Amino acid sequence: MKTYFSKLLMLAILLLTIHTNSVAQSYIPNYLLQTNDYITQNFEIQDSSGWFLIRPGVNITDLNFLQNNKQHFGMGINDNFSIFKVTTDDFEFMRPEDKVTHERYIQTYNGIKVEFAEFFIHHKNGNLVSINCKVVEGLNTTTTPVLNESNALTNAINHLGNSIIYSWLDSNLENEAKILTGDSLATYYPTGELLFAKTGEQKDYSNSNFILAWKFRLQSEQAGIDKNVYINASNGSVIKTSENIHKDGIADLLYYGQRTIDTKHRGWPYSDNILLTNDGGRNIETKEPGNGNSFHLWNAL
Repeated sequence: MKTYFSKLLMLAILLLTIHTNSVAQSYIPNYLLQTNDYITQNFEIQDSSGWFLIRPGVNITDLNFLQNNKQHFGMGINDNFSIFKVTTDDFEFMRPEDKVTHERYIQTYNGIKVEFAEFFIHHKNGNLVSINCKVVEGLNTTTTPVLNESNALTNAINHLGNSIIYSWLDSNLENEAKILTGDSLATYYPTGELLFAKTGEQKDYSNSNFILAWKFRLQSEQAGIDKNVYINASNGSVIKTSENIHKDGIADLLYYGQRTIDTKHRGWPYSDNILLTNDGGRNIETKEPGNGNSFHLWNAL
């Protein structure tokens, strides 16, 4: 019985972070391309993209793990991690001492967020069970933008179209935002986020694929637009755009095979997406409340 529960536990860990593995099959980080005694002695490499299980008999405390060991994963003195989310298994069949805690960290460089660079730590009873990560090694660049936020926003608006009636220009929407949140300062007016934006091939986390950029979320209910626009903080060019409105599509469900997933965005104040599929009477729905400035994309299971 204990072995059965252990297998379920490892399955839960893999499912929790499966989205990072889906884009990580071909890229091998530099810290695994050279001799790394710390990793080989303490971990079993499950995937060279950055999936590791603790070796039997090895005990490594989760306390300050990243601060004390980041150098073994290609991180330098200016690289750090900020906690993003912590969850603990809550299955009814599990004893408290068997529950695994999952910590999700965001990589920063000199205090600036590195887009999509994350580190997951899974631990139980104070000791590591496994880790997985996608990190950017060898960043060595300025974090001071040449282009200020205001000029970057102008470039972003010009890129989508300055004739569009954006949500912050609609007094009804602006008033609705304030009423729904109870915040007299609530607004759709975009605030720039300075970060290292990921460019290039999706799986490749080489530092050359990351550029200091301003990220803006531009919304227009009238035009049906909700996009993120990334502006190069050095020369003002548009690096990329991404959609926050996601359309229906085919998803691979764990037990039901391929099904069409209906994706619906809920506006202010939720700022989230709801995934919903109706299949022969079965309703499969997953949703995650937003935090006011991000969208959550999930695979239905």
